[in-house]
Amino acid sequence: MRINIISPSVSSLNTADDGKNVQGDEIVARAWVKSLNKSANKVITNLGHTQEVPDVTIYFSPLSEIKKDSSFKVLYLQNVFPKPHWPGTVETFHRVKEKYDNFIFPSQGLKDLSETQDSLVLQFAADHEIYKPNPIAFNLMHNMCFVGNNFRAPEITEQFILCTSEMGLAIYGNPKSWNNFLCRGKISPADESALYSSSKICLNVHLKEHLENGTFNLRIFNILSSGGFVISDHSEKLEKEFGDCIVFTTGHQDLKDKCNFYLDNPNETMPYRQAGLKKINDSHTFRHRMDNLSEGLKLLLETTT
Repeated sequence: MRINIISPSVSSLNTADDGKNVQGDEIVARAWVKSLNKSANKVITNLGHTQEVPDVTIYFSPLSEIKKDSSFKVLYLQNVFPKPHWPGTVETFHRVKEKYDNFIFPSQGLKDLSETQDSLVLQFAADHEIYKPNPIAFNLMHNMCFVGNNFRAPEITEQFILCTSEMGLAIYGNPKSWNNFLCRGKISPADESALYSSSKICLNVHLKEHLENGTFNLRIFNILSSGGFVISDHSEKLEKEFGDCIVFTTGHQDLKDKCNFYLDNPNETMPYRQAGLKKINDSHTFRHRMDNLSEGLKLLLETTT
């Protein structure tokens, strides 16, 4: 089977101070390509359009231009399109769905909201060859760390991240989006993994639409795969899947209290780190996901031809 993956970005994974965001969809797309090409299912995968017509083209954004060829076209609805700047993720999906032959969703909840039947569900996962336990890197050892771009509502950013700014917080991401002294700039995936292994606490917060549709963000998988200790916002689905791997918080003073406790009692983080790493290695690497994807695509192709 020949697969092309079309990502809206293919050059964002750099640490240059260029004012641009690192794009999570590119991280996921490159992990898919690498894992599919290593799979036992004889899948040949490219990132971007090629001259040769593939069997399947997977589009990582509903905004990408659809190539007019005979390939089986699949939309992976892994981005969110929140109101009021966008129509909404589900609304965006319904506007473009007729262009595709089938769909992949990052959660069962989003699939249900999109009202599709025979589509696939593939959660995010970890590239365990990059995100793995590392020796302590003293230049990346912080009390608290957060990696990501600053595009949440300001009150959410304050509630789950910036309220710890006087406790030893370090932020890595696009300095232009953060525009504060806490941001140390963009970070490579390998250094990001070392950051998670080395920091005492790794903070996580989801986008509102991720919480509403039951999607777990990529950061959760990367932190746990690196042997990091996570304090995160809460969802019932996240607690059901990772309840023994994550400490949950309601933010503000609750977050500060929990940070203080685990900073004073670092040995208490070890059961969470160990459980999280085992959970990822057992069930949540891109190897697991791509095995499911290649088998799922074969079934979709068989039922539509």
